[in-house]
Amino acid sequence: MHTDYTETQSSSESGLASSTLTRESATLTANSCGSFGSASTITGTPAQSLPTGCYLYTLTGTDNLGNTGSITSIVKVDTSSPSAPSLTLSNPSGGLYVSGTNAWFKPTSGGSFDLGAASSDGDTGIA
Repeated sequence: MHTDYTETQSSSESGLASSTLTRESATLTANSCGSFGSASTITGTPAQSLPTGCYLYTLTGTDNLGNTGSITSIVKVDTSSPSAPSLTLSNPSGGLYVSGTNAWFKPTSGGSFDLGAASSDGDTGIA
């Protein structure tokens, strides 16, 4: 939702002359933003559906005396899912035997093994 600065003119306040919302975009790779491009002014309600990327929003208010104040916010959008994890079995002990993604065991021997999982997400990484 787009909310502007507000200030009503009074004996102690000059009043708001203008309020402007801009958006700049950049690439999103490994949860880091690239260089932001030029700003575009947004009027009305900004789009809620954006492609993967970084977006820098700046809201600037200017009063009737020319004083300005700004607030900025970076929004990261990731519309892609991480890859399906690949599993690895390792370090068998006791009556276990591991080969690739298969494990065999003797019910009377007990034992353990380590299970690892790896996945990737080029936009924001894996938490």
